[in-house]
Amino acid sequence: MEIIEKNWQDLTEEKIDLISSSESKPEVIFPGSFNPLHEGHIAIRDYTEKLLQKNVFFEVCIQNADKPQLSYESAISVAKQFTNSYWIITRAGKFTEKSKLFPDSTFVLGADTLIRAFDEKFYQNRDQMLEELDIFNSNNNNFLVFGRETDGKFITLEDLNIPEHIKNRFKQVDEESFRYDISSSSLRA
Repeated sequence: MEIIEKNWQDLTEEKIDLISSSESKPEVIFPGSFNPLHEGHIAIRDYTEKLLQKNVFFEVCIQNADKPQLSYESAISVAKQFTNSYWIITRAGKFTEKSKLFPDSTFVLGADTLIRAFDEKFYQNRDQMLEELDIFNSNNNNFLVFGRETDGKFITLEDLNIPEHIKNRFKQVDEESFRYDISSSSLRA
């Protein structure tokens, strides 16, 4: 965790964009709070690495759009969970910000997270949202989407209203291939 200690202040002061456990360029990014990291997260990582034949980097953002900044102690605590895994810590709270950091990459996420990515409250208005989301085309970003149970219903990509101009950027992992009903919030309860 020395790398976090050495670079934390520069990250929080926006002098650097990320802290990484590896020198290699992340091509597959799995964002989340991972509070705690659980077997569902590990299963998603393993499935994705087998499918894409690339390493998955767990990404923790210290400044999410609708949450207070993650403390240094919390970042260390989360990163310590990633034994035998690659990880990155960023300030990129929105997927459009992540796109700028990681062009030509694939993001791994649950359908529940994707709902928030298209929430207009994080944009000035719908037109501005649609324009901003076009960065996924410009930066060649793709999304591998896993179904998630939310409020007693299993939500998939088909349940979401993906803007037409970026629809081809999203691929659903079908329920028959992968389903793991566990959440960090239920483990914290």
